[in-house]
Amino acid sequence: MFSFTIAEFVVICVGVAFVIILILFPSFRQQLIDQQGWKTMNLTGIEFADESVNKKSSTRRWICPKCKTIIRSTKEVRVTCTDCMEPFVKIDKANHCLKVKNRKAGDIA
Repeated sequence: MFSFTIAEFVVICVGVAFVIILILFPSFRQQLIDQQGWKTMNLTGIEFADESVNKKSSTRRWICPKCKTIIRSTKEVRVTCTDCMEPFVKIDKANHCLKVKNRKAGDIA
């Protein structure tokens, strides 16, 4: 049915044994993740910690406090919602909440 050389068979057996150990022993899996500096390991692959460093985004999100319309900008802006005549308020990404500033439409940020 299958024809493997001895070396190929050994590699397959070692690989299967390694996968079984990773599944059956979560502490070994976590130790391996910590040793190698990985962030996570799952069936789709390994996510490396250095690649997943939070890269600072240049996009800012703003929300109208009255009608909840959300807009994005690539710099600090002063925008007024024309439906409500309310100035947009910046959304803080770190806390996923609003940075409440007592701004009026004519104020400079």
